Amino acid sequence: MSIATKTLDLTGPGGENREGINFSSSNASGGEIIKADPGSGSNLILEYLVINCAADDTVTIREDSTTILGPFTFKAAAPVPIVLDLRKRGIQLTANKELGVITGGSSAVAGYVEVRTI
Repeated sequence: MSIATKTLDLTGPGGENREGINFSSSNASGGEIIKADPGSGSNLILEYLVINCAADDTVTIREDSTTILGPFTFKAAAPVPIVLDLRKRGIQLTANKELGVITGGSSAVAGYVEVRTI
């Protein structure tokens, strides 16, 4: 399917390249790219994550096709978002790798991430 994103520039006075990305997909079963790879020799660092799925399904956060977080299990009867504040440490992706999301079934997923590029 396709993912919709809205990117917010969070670059601070120190010049760090930070972005906040709102995303949603009506069906992420085939995998969706939240943030494209940052280019040759650069890495993404995942610093904050909010993710929700209002169906009985699992959601996994990936670096290209490799799982980095999850799978998180969601229930339609009690859709509670997952919130991870990683700003003190972050999860550094491998150079030239994209940040993505995939669901175990054909469910809709939505969320917000903050990433920094180094």
